[in-house]
Amino acid sequence: MMTPSQPKVPWLRWAARLTLTAALLTGLVWVSHTPFGTRPAQGVLRLAGRMVAGKVSVCRDSTPQELASLPPHQRKKKVCKSRLFSYTLRVAVDGTLLADDRLDPPGLSHDRPIYVQKEFALAAGEHRLALELEPDGEDETGVAISGPRPPGYRLYRKITLHPGRVMLVWLDEKQGEFHVMGEESADTP
Repeated sequence: MMTPSQPKVPWLRWAARLTLTAALLTGLVWVSHTPFGTRPAQGVLRLAGRMVAGKVSVCRDSTPQELASLPPHQRKKKVCKSRLFSYTLRVAVDGTLLADDRLDPPGLSHDRPIYVQKEFALAAGEHRLALELEPDGEDETGVAISGPRPPGYRLYRKITLHPGRVMLVWLDEKQGEFHVMGEESADTP
């Protein structure tokens, strides 16, 4: 026997649920397409890269005092320290220098890869980008490093930044060049 509180047609309950779900989903789609805030007038230039090239060993003769203070099995006539080269990063846009940074390899022995992660907010439009990543000829104490230097990397080109967009410039160490992603541009002469 059916009671007065139960509907006589069960499909009517399912139709009401389906209609309510469709209405809620339609409202959710409409709200998700509503723009919030204002569109930024600037674009972002992002630099990224990882470098391992350029290992150098700096050796010196041990002093007699150093040799005397060590046990016989640890005495070496030459003491050598290996490290990676430091690099100097220079970024200029439209002739204005935005960064001139020394990048030292991390780690206690300065033997870890160098990572570059920088961002610059720039006005949208066409710009001239000059990007240089050159090996430094001195160690962290300012002593000149002798021997062959690893290659430097350079990029000179026109770029077009779009409002609210990110342009990525990354270093491909294996190919020995920078790559640009995020716009169509032409190399400058």
